[in-house]
Amino acid sequence: MSSTKATRVARARHSHRTGGNYEWRGLTFGGALRSEFIKAMSLKSTYVLLITNAALLIASAVLVAAFMSAIQVGEVKAATLWSTTAGGVTPCMLVVAILGAMNISSEFSTNSVQMSLVAVPRRGMYMLAKIVTVFVLALVSSLVGLLIAAGVSIALFEQDMFAKDAFDGILPYTTVFGGALALAMIAVMSLGIGALLRTTVSGILTIIGLIEILPTVLNLFMFSESVSKPATIAQHLLPRYCASQFMSGGYKGVNSSDMELTQNGVHVFTPTWGGAGLILLGWVVLALALGFWRMRRSDI
Repeated sequence: MSSTKATRVARARHSHRTGGNYEWRGLTFGGALRSEFIKAMSLKSTYVLLITNAALLIASAVLVAAFMSAIQVGEVKAATLWSTTAGGVTPCMLVVAILGAMNISSEFSTNSVQMSLVAVPRRGMYMLAKIVTVFVLALVSSLVGLLIAAGVSIALFEQDMFAKDAFDGILPYTTVFGGALALAMIAVMSLGIGALLRTTVSGILTIIGLIEILPTVLNLFMFSESVSKPATIAQHLLPRYCASQFMSGGYKGVNSSDMELTQNGVHVFTPTWGGAGLILLGWVVLALALGFWRMRRSDI
């Protein structure tokens, strides 16, 4: 029986069971999104990475807050409280990055992408469903972790007196909600890198190089007067710095890189917290554009 005839028979049977009121709805984005969530949550690695992300955010806040409360003298300033809350964001960038990269690269490694594209032949819809899935999972995990981290930090500092501005302004919101948003954006950026490279190992190594190794290498060039300025500018355009600057909410004293520049007497381009968020968004768009280009141009 041909596939066309089999489809007609299936539709006729369904029409008979439903009283003849059969309507073929075709492929929908909701169906593609639901299938991506099912696939993601059927993997143990997804649970491990999401739990690790939230736990690392909480554990970092506990350790830093316990140490700071032991040595804290005088009132607790806003910068101290909220930098303690966000202490685990930087290491968690690697966790959510691995989540994003593995979400798509693992399908290419196991050739299960063939089944996925049979179910969802529209590659744009396939990519968009993955983007939403990864973004939501990373956002929820990070938001839960940061909310608990904020509560833990406040509880451990409770015996001390908070400064008047500790809970004022946008810093509490950019730290908790902005931090969760930044981690979700890092995860989506890594999804684009995974779609571009298509292997789990190369995707993870590229992400580690971009988030950890490249900023460290650029830091070494800051000791040379001739290249310190361009090296610093390049560092300020990297995802890790932009995420930290975005979470600072423009509050002075939160980002240590600003103090280092002042001490060295170097005046270079430093994005505002809003500008840093836009630069981070640019990284996400670039990675997704390259990944989508590879998906459209190359066969499986």
